[in-house]
Amino acid sequence: MSDQVACPSCKALMLLPSGAKSVRCPHCNKILRIENTSVTSPPAKVVKTVPTLTPPQVLTTKKPKIELVDEAAETEAADRRAKAEKKMKLLEDLEQMEDEREEERERRIEMKEYCRVGRKSLGFFYWGVRVYGWGLLITLITVFVLAFVPAVGLFLLPLCGLLGFSSIVLIGIGFVAAGFGPPASRHFGWIGLGCTVLQLLLIVAQIIYETVRAIAILRVVAINPDGVLQRGYIDDIFVSNYALYGLNTNLFALSDSLARLITRCGVPWFGLVAGAIEFTRMVVLGMLVQHYADQGKAPETGYKSYRVVTVFFWTILLTMMFRLAFCLFAYNVQPPPGDLMFLLVNGMHGVLFIIGFFVLTLQTAKLSDIIEATKEVVVPDRYLAISAPMEL
Repeated sequence: MSDQVACPSCKALMLLPSGAKSVRCPHCNKILRIENTSVTSPPAKVVKTVPTLTPPQVLTTKKPKIELVDEAAETEAADRRAKAEKKMKLLEDLEQMEDEREEERERRIEMKEYCRVGRKSLGFFYWGVRVYGWGLLITLITVFVLAFVPAVGLFLLPLCGLLGFSSIVLIGIGFVAAGFGPPASRHFGWIGLGCTVLQLLLIVAQIIYETVRAIAILRVVAINPDGVLQRGYIDDIFVSNYALYGLNTNLFALSDSLARLITRCGVPWFGLVAGAIEFTRMVVLGMLVQHYADQGKAPETGYKSYRVVTVFFWTILLTMMFRLAFCLFAYNVQPPPGDLMFLLVNGMHGVLFIIGFFVLTLQTAKLSDIIEATKEVVVPDRYLAISAPMEL
């Protein structure tokens, strides 16, 4: 068995045959003498293993990828996108404007028809109020004529009745038209129409009642021929508030009814209710004209209509209060005919009566002028405008 030995000069390993005492190094040709044949190989080096430590993992964010960008191309692309967006927005705005124009065109066409109907209603109101004012004036004249020439009442009383009926019909037609006019004012039209129909029915019932009453009086007079030309006969048939004024106006029946109730002379219920409805109808008419003027951006004209309604109200109220006071005084004192107190009370009552009729006639004339002025502002341009147009 051969062993390996190392050359002391070149450190090369050589095979040492078994039992040999020397050996030649094949590299350096030196002869190595072996004194002890038991040659042991050098011990192998012990390598200590050191456990490797795993380094801690650090979470790092991914860095953005860096690219080379052409700024001119990017700017050009951004400009193209901005132009495209601007063009799209412009198209949307144009489409929206076209839709708004179409809606405004439809509203204008619709409002044009409403305003046309509203002006028609104002036309009927104008003539109805005119006829109403002429009826008040002729009624006042009739009262004085009957005091001196009773026979003329056969001509004047039918004229008063015709004027009153014509006024009711014209104003009623105006309320019907107002019910189909501008939507914001329609409720006034229907309320006024209801008042007009009720007043017309009450007046018809009133005329029938007074006709039957007059026939009864004529029968009594026929039995007693001496009373044919008495003043009481003429008063009962022609000059009674609910026989004369009811044919044209029942406004003064509001005050006369209270006086008759206190003196127990019989309350004209038909005239009382018809007078209240007539007053309501005139107030609704004034409010409707005011609303038309306000919607047409003419507040001054609307305020004039409101002022007419206010004067109407206070005239009826004050007339009612003073007539009631005179009636109470005359009923309690009962001055004899021809006495100074009798002449004074009747004179003051007559003056109050004339003033009341004159004021109402004047206010109806003003209201008709206001209605005529309101017709000029009931147009689509003013109704659809945000504010009143400038007038030079």
